Amino acid sequence: MEYLAAMSAEGRMAHAYLFVGPRGAGKSAVARTWAGELLRHKGPIHTHPDYYELDPTLPDAPEPIEAVRAFVHFMSEKPLLAARKVALIRRVELLTPASCDALLKTLEEPAGESVMILTVSHRDLAPVTIRSRCQEVIFSPAPNEESHDERDAALDALRSATPSARLRWVGAQFKTLRETEEKRALAQELVGVFERVMHEACHTERAPDGRACIRALRDTCYALDHNVSPQLAIEQLMFV
Repeated sequence: MEYLAAMSAEGRMAHAYLFVGPRGAGKSAVARTWAGELLRHKGPIHTHPDYYELDPTLPDAPEPIEAVRAFVHFMSEKPLLAARKVALIRRVELLTPASCDALLKTLEEPAGESVMILTVSHRDLAPVTIRSRCQEVIFSPAPNEESHDERDAALDALRSATPSARLRWVGAQFKTLRETEEKRALAQELVGVFERVMHEACHTERAPDGRACIRALRDTCYALDHNVSPQLAIEQLMFV
């Protein structure tokens, strides 16, 4: 946050940023806080007319291409109150290729002093065409989660375990849960654990196939967003 604040104070901001890091690293929270500072807004950032947030993970989110078209239209108009517009696009990896292409012109030729922030769990999940138009800001997992979370250690150990052992571990995680929403929340948490473990493995060259991990994460997120059984989605993820 200090890095971003320093850039805005010195007037050397880029017009588009790509926040890269695993779930739980605080990308969206930092983006919203910074948006409030850029717009000089003290209340909830979603109430400011010059702020826009596109979140494809929401249950009532429109189709990606329609959401991006609405975003492009918003960015093309002049700000109502502030000197600029600020927008956040979460989970770029969940956008379709067509919707990503629809973003390119706005990312390359923004109107006025607009600032656009995109988030992605791993840089390779964002198309090169988007990465080349954004300044990357890397987020690391929270230290307490990275070094003390028992699930991180367990999942890391399971990478070398037998398939049946992996399934037993997943079954034990879901065993006491009855409500679908509880299971879905746990599945989302386990996806974050998997992301952190794979993020660390990629940096230490212990990942067997980084691209396979990325595809599996993308497919799991899509499954969870489309009402697939949370436990089944995690079981499939464990076979990467």
